[in-house]
Amino acid sequence: MIEHLNQLRENLFLAYTGILTGLQADKMQNLFLQYLQQIIPFIQLTASDQDREDDVVRAAVGLIGDLASTFKVQAAPFLNQPFVAALVLEVKVSPGFAFFILVF
Repeated sequence: MIEHLNQLRENLFLAYTGILTGLQADKMQNLFLQYLQQIIPFIQLTASDQDREDDVVRAAVGLIGDLASTFKVQAAPFLNQPFVAALVLEVKVSPGFAFFILVF
């Protein structure tokens, strides 16, 4: 059950990232902005889950990075949260961080 939940969350983060990338390609990324109020609590819920896997955290941080680079100041109120900083730090200090940078 926990493994299934982790896979579901990871795939949702990857889907959000793919949607954002597709919208950027068509210069329609502002359509995504309206959903930040629902996505940020999902990231927070994932951050608070003690049973989350590293792949889930990496996918969440990948989405966070894409949101920050795409929306900059508009995303700042959503992303300037302690749980976001904790997730980013978790990925940064993880042993697979160098691989994460190469892949993404």
